[in-house]
Amino acid sequence: DATKVHGSVASKTRFPTLKELYSSYLGTATPNPNLEKEESVNYEVGVERPLPWKSYAGLSVFYSDVKNLIVSTDVGGLDFYDNIGKSRFQGFEVSLKTEALPGNTLEAHYTYLDAENRSDNRTSDYIEEAPEHQIYFSDLYRLNDQLSLFAKLQYNAGQWDTKTVAGGDDEWVKLGGYWIFDLKAIIEIQKALVAEVGVQNILDENYETSYGFPREGRTFFVGLRGVF
Repeated sequence: DATKVHGSVASKTRFPTLKELYSSYLGTATPNPNLEKEESVNYEVGVERPLPWKSYAGLSVFYSDVKNLIVSTDVGGLDFYDNIGKSRFQGFEVSLKTEALPGNTLEAHYTYLDAENRSDNRTSDYIEEAPEHQIYFSDLYRLNDQLSLFAKLQYNAGQWDTKTVAGGDDEWVKLGGYWIFDLKAIIEIQKALVAEVGVQNILDENYETSYGFPREGRTFFVGLRGVF
């Protein structure tokens, strides 16, 4: 197999949801009926190269200009969806996929993201919910035709958020990095019906993606999904 090179330019529009426009989320948010649609132009160039032992390596570079980016902010202790007039996202991703081990599909990814608020009225260049570094490992192990195990380990770091300080002003703070380990069993009951049972955040990592709001600890789940 030969090396594959790809490139794309795409224009995308995201309209705000009815919840983002009008819902108070049971008293935890302030509606914003003036929320505008988000528009972006996205560029990507990448290369993928086959390796020995049923393996592939890839590298992609991306760049996006976004107008009216929809973000969740904090106003008076309540969530508030707002627009960032101009923003820019750029970075790269390195990936590796292999089926060298019988029955296993192993993947590893590293993504670097440089996100910048470019609005004229900005108080900072930072953008919330945009981690600078992401590392991802996963393994799909097929025990037989009906049962598989899926394990995922993910690391996020370099994310910024705001906190309210004395006088009601906002101050930007850098959130701590964290590892999350998930595991689930996938049972194919029929071709169109799949059951899943597993644990998210097995190590019970104490982490946050918004300042002052810890995320869920160890969580068990069971689910059914249709496959069509």
